Amino acid sequence: MGINKEELFIRKMILHLLNNQNGDMKLSKDLFDISADMEDYLKGQIVKLLSSDDAKETKLNQESRVPNLLFSMDESKEVEFIETSRLIAEGLFDIMCDSFLIPAACFVMLSFSYQEEVYYGLLKLPLEEVLKADFRGSGDCIDVGMSKSTALNRRGKLQEAIIIHPVKGSARLYEKRFEMQNGEKIFYLSERFLESIAQMPIKRKISILAKSINEACVHHEMNVQDQIQCKKITLELMENDGFFDIPKISQELFGNTPQAKEYFDKQMERYDLSYDKFMPKDETSLKPFLFYTVTTDLGVEIKVPSNLVSEYIEFREYDGSITLRGIDRINLK
Repeated sequence: MGINKEELFIRKMILHLLNNQNGDMKLSKDLFDISADMEDYLKGQIVKLLSSDDAKETKLNQESRVPNLLFSMDESKEVEFIETSRLIAEGLFDIMCDSFLIPAACFVMLSFSYQEEVYYGLLKLPLEEVLKADFRGSGDCIDVGMSKSTALNRRGKLQEAIIIHPVKGSARLYEKRFEMQNGEKIFYLSERFLESIAQMPIKRKISILAKSINEACVHHEMNVQDQIQCKKITLELMENDGFFDIPKISQELFGNTPQAKEYFDKQMERYDLSYDKFMPKDETSLKPFLFYTVTTDLGVEIKVPSNLVSEYIEFREYDGSITLRGIDRINLK
């Protein structure tokens, strides 16, 4: 869904300092007095997370510690909000201390409303960026002043952040895998902090789908024109249905070619996508279906917009020729 930043309102916010690199944890006792600049920065990060196909999604177990704390909290009561945030921050800090590879952070807990629904945000602001800004802390409050010279990157996105929808009992998150002290590499935010299993990002699913279609076509020795046609059909199915329907795509593309279908279905099973249906939020995620990169045996690569293939470009593999029509000007990039 498209998120209108102007309809998003931050209700409450608190900031805690979690520096697992030196064992330093400072927990605020008061809400953060948010400035207009900081509010705009955080709203921008929230919109990116809610709109991104790079984000993961997960269904929350309401009996797990963090969801239970949030869902049982009366958000309207300031004291409850502060105390809950401190308990959540302490739990996160304990997990972070299990790996020095996890970056230290200023941990933000906030509540915001969008279209009359209340959401919670659990965001890790990069500590080194915050400390370069106007940073001041005491035993009761940690404050970050925003100015034109602040180091917080407004264009970039946070590497670790969670948005929780209490009504749906679900979360969207950015996370990274880190090696813990026992040598195990895990997604600690979903697996240990939220105690859930997050789904693969939609952008990754689209990439796997496009790659698997290519491989199935090659496996069945289809020519380039047929491979392009398979991707074109897949995009048309998505546009008509509003989402990628894996079983339908498998049948439509390879229903008459059992070997290619078997190969494609095995790839989907490998990534646990056999019965999946997913809808991209961002058109840029469709890049594998909007552009084709054709590689010759001489190492020449041609990037072709999909909407030009049938009318302006022809690949003839039997004589090794490529015809481009309707060109007014050629530039060297």
